[in-house]
Amino acid sequence: MYNSITKSIKTLSIQGLVSILVKLSVFLSLLIISSNIKIYLPFSPVPVTMQNLVLFSAVFFLGRKTYILPLAWISLGVFNLPVFTAGGGLSYFLGYTGGYLIGFLFSGIYLSLVRVPKNLFLLLGYFLIADSIIYLFGGFGLFAFFGFSFSKTIQLGLIPFISGDLFKIALISIIASKFVNQTEK
Repeated sequence: MYNSITKSIKTLSIQGLVSILVKLSVFLSLLIISSNIKIYLPFSPVPVTMQNLVLFSAVFFLGRKTYILPLAWISLGVFNLPVFTAGGGLSYFLGYTGGYLIGFLFSGIYLSLVRVPKNLFLLLGYFLIADSIIYLFGGFGLFAFFGFSFSKTIQLGLIPFISGDLFKIALISIIASKFVNQTEK
């Protein structure tokens, strides 16, 4: 009997690991695809992508392991694989979007550490904080790279993206609140 219990625990661990790896692979693929579907704005050096929507969606499938997604994505990019909006490589972190990459990592850590709320308004706040973390680091990166003033950094690295990000945050929050509430019934 002891052997069968030990065997079932090992099987659950392997099944759990395979499950996480499959989910991570799917979301990593989606993150790479979303990195390469970009819209450049004529007044900002930073393109519009759907990367934050993919990261925010992943929390419902990866849970406390969501931080692994941006970590794996950044690791692939560091090893020169073209997974970012303009390629890959360690030098990418020294460019104008390097701060956003670091922001994605810290946003993933935040999403992993803070329990996902079930209420629509709390979900909106949860994702607004996650998005703000990305923009905080992204703004520092723009400031350091271009030497912009604070107001110029906000003007080029945040304001052009507010309406789109609010739409994405509202979309994922509405879908998630329905999904979370349906799974509990």
